[in-house]
Amino acid sequence: MPSLFFATQTNTGLYKFSTAGLGVAVSGVSVATFEATGLRTPQQIGSTVTTGTAPFIVASTTKVDNLHVARATLADSATTNANLTGPITSVGNATAVASQTGTGSTFVMNTSPTLVTPVLGVATATSINKLAITTPATGSTLSIADAKTFTVSNTVTLASTDGATLAIGGGGTLASMAYQSATAVNIDGGTIDGTVIGGTTPAAGSFTTLSATGALTTNGLKEDAAGNLGLGVTPSAHLPAGYGGPILQVGGRASIMGSATTAAYSNNTYYSEGFFRHIGDAPATMQEQINGQFNFYTAPSGTAGNPITFTQAMTLDASGNLLVGATSGSSHTVLKDVTVDAGNAVLLVGTPGGAGTFYGTSGTGQNGANATMRFGKDAVTNRTLNAAGTINASGADYAEYERNNGLTFAKGDIVGFKADGTLTNIFAEAIRFGLKSTNPSYVGGDTWGSEDQVGTRPEQPIRKLDKTEQKVISDGSDEIVDEEGNVVSEAVDAITETVVIALGDTDAEWEAVEAKYQADLTEFNERLEAARQQVDRVAYSGKVPVNVFGAVPGGYIIAAANDASITGQFVQDPDFAQYKRAVGRVNRILEDGRCEVAVMVH
Repeated sequence: MPSLFFATQTNTGLYKFSTAGLGVAVSGVSVATFEATGLRTPQQIGSTVTTGTAPFIVASTTKVDNLHVARATLADSATTNANLTGPITSVGNATAVASQTGTGSTFVMNTSPTLVTPVLGVATATSINKLAITTPATGSTLSIADAKTFTVSNTVTLASTDGATLAIGGGGTLASMAYQSATAVNIDGGTIDGTVIGGTTPAAGSFTTLSATGALTTNGLKEDAAGNLGLGVTPSAHLPAGYGGPILQVGGRASIMGSATTAAYSNNTYYSEGFFRHIGDAPATMQEQINGQFNFYTAPSGTAGNPITFTQAMTLDASGNLLVGATSGSSHTVLKDVTVDAGNAVLLVGTPGGAGTFYGTSGTGQNGANATMRFGKDAVTNRTLNAAGTINASGADYAEYERNNGLTFAKGDIVGFKADGTLTNIFAEAIRFGLKSTNPSYVGGDTWGSEDQVGTRPEQPIRKLDKTEQKVISDGSDEIVDEEGNVVSEAVDAITETVVIALGDTDAEWEAVEAKYQADLTEFNERLEAARQQVDRVAYSGKVPVNVFGAVPGGYIIAAANDASITGQFVQDPDFAQYKRAVGRVNRILEDGRCEVAVMVH
């Protein structure tokens, strides 16, 4: 409210403005204030002064904002800028922008400019020289290496995920031989010979990964959804998953099967519903590798789809023993089930025209002492060996085992025979004399170590291992795809597990079996040695060294008394009584001074 006002205008007059200012109000509205800094008014200042008279003076060395002068001529001292020229012109207060082309540093102004350096033609917001550019949502980058050319002769769409790279080697071409559609990748009519695929050179190239959803078929190669692979045959027709895992079938009937513990190669065989079955109406065979050994099976002809009854015809066990006709053994074994003692062959060794033949026999009686070979005999003919030629040996005499009454004789000693046929070293007890053999080539009377004398030599045991098989827990299924190529049902692999169907020996059981075998073997060897000590080999023909010195070739060695015992004596020309006691005629003198004689028996 004004403090100083007119009588009829209570809202118009002067009023105090702050502590050091004076304000002017008109009809209750403040129109101006006077302060130490000058005059301030929110209203327009108007004037009708005559020409040449200044309505007000702006005296300021700083910028004056929003100064508007209507229909006024500035004072003579006002300064104005020069008019603009070029593409942007001004005359007084009038300004205009003109079109302009140019090169180098010339400023180009045009609605649709033509850029000539570089030559890009007419440019718009979304095209360059008729090349349409799709406006990205936020921003994109197209980078072409320096001095390189990017040429496209047909429509190309590149679709990928971030980080993917399409690399084509020097001189390489990605042509129409390879293209991808929604459902397949085709190389029909093309060739990849000499092309590097996963390698550094064409020769080293290979597919690092070739995968397919569902069945995969190439020329002769077919894989079903369960992972079974067929060469020239559809594997799912005969080889459902179930024998532990994927199967490779070659041709019509050859198959390779495997599991975590077993690998098998078979012919005319597949595994289904717990049984091996015939693929076709024919015999079946299988070679199996399990628990460190090879098993070979055979089966006669059967009907397609029917279970197979295999015979384990041969085994190569984990210890390296070859077992033919047997499934276990501690040594290489060849057995054949034939009628014994009837001339039925079991094994032929040699050439077709000159084979040695082993026959099935049942007779026993051979000595149990250690030897390179031990043979039984034909229980009907009592024969062990029929030889068409000579039987050669490195020994020099033929000998017989004789009972020695517990006495000890050295090789080359003269021995006496008692009336009961046993040996003696007492001259008066002897009815005839002989020589103890040194190196016989053949020894008869070898019955002292037979089974009826010392018992049967114990067989080395074989540890029984767990017998396992693969059991199907869940059957697999193939992938199902509809007509549009959409996967309706994913392929499911069969689930199997290894099942123990027969327990083998535990560690404790095997240790007990081994300990018993060693104890039985020690006991047998003790019985055998005790029986051997009761016999000595006495020469009946051939050449034998004699423990007599001072002999001369051509003379005779006779038995003589040395007190009560028996000794040897050289006689050049014996009488008849001496001749009857002769044990040999001197053949030569040995390096140690003893004589070698041709054995004589009286």
